[in-house]
Amino acid sequence: RIAALGLNYVAVRSSGEGSLITEIESAYARKAPLLVMFWSPHWIFGKFDLKRIEFPPHAVECQTDPAWGLNPDLPYDCGLAEEEIKKLVWGGIKDKWPAAHRLLRNYQLTNADQNKMVLKIDVEGQKIEDVVAEWMANNERKIYLWVKDAKYNPGK
Repeated sequence: RIAALGLNYVAVRSSGEGSLITEIESAYARKAPLLVMFWSPHWIFGKFDLKRIEFPPHAVECQTDPAWGLNPDLPYDCGLAEEEIKKLVWGGIKDKWPAAHRLLRNYQLTNADQNKMVLKIDVEGQKIEDVVAEWMANNERKIYLWVKDAKYNPGK
C-alpha cells in the first residue's frame, strides 16, 4: 500500500497494541509526524486529536488488478475495507416488544462517542455504569427518538 500510493514512508511492524500506543503518545508529545494503521473505536482517539487519512475507496479489484486504481503498476492503491456491524434479532420481537424492536433498529453510537467513553473507562478508571449514565443523561433526546420514533417532547 505504501509503494502503490507513492508514500515516502518506511513500514515498521509493531509488536502489538501497546507498542503502537507508546509510539503514538511519544510522537504526539514530540509533535512529530507519525502514520499508523489503527482501529476505531478506541480510547486513543478520545485522548488525542488524531486525524484520519482518507484513502481512495476500497474495492476488491484494488487488490487484484493493478490497472484498477491510482497506480497502474501496483495493486493495493486504495484504503481498507470497512467492517460492518449487523444487528440480528428474533423475528417476533417487533410484535412482542415493539419498543425494544425500535431501540435495536435505531440504536447507533458513533466512534467518537465510543472513543470518549472507552477512554474514561479503560484509561481514567471510571466505572462503566457512571460513564454510561453520564452519556445517557447527555443524550436523552437521541435515546427518546430511538425508542419512540416520534418528535422529542421532554414534557411528556
